Amino acid sequence: HIWLDNVNLDGEFAGVSETDANWGVHVFPNPTTGSITVSWNKTMVPDQIDVINMMGQTISTLSCEAGSNQLQLNLSNEASGVYLLKLVKNGQTKLVRIAKQ
Repeated sequence: HIWLDNVNLDGEFAGVSETDANWGVHVFPNPTTGSITVSWNKTMVPDQIDVINMMGQTISTLSCEAGSNQLQLNLSNEASGVYLLKLVKNGQTKLVRIAKQ
């Protein structure tokens, strides 16, 4: 069992991408077969992005360069399933669901 408290999971898997207007986060393609692009507006560059599996384990932590507005994430070696991208900026957290086929 996985218990998440005070977590907001936004978006649907039906489309090609997931966008969050407040953070300016855009994740595509979603679902993915391996490579995924995460982009954001330059005013909300995340301090870090964690990739979390459904067991609650952080499988990867990525740092974002100041002034950057996107990064590529490779999930090719990960099992099919649902993952969370945890974006952290100035103590604020945004969770985005991604599906790996």
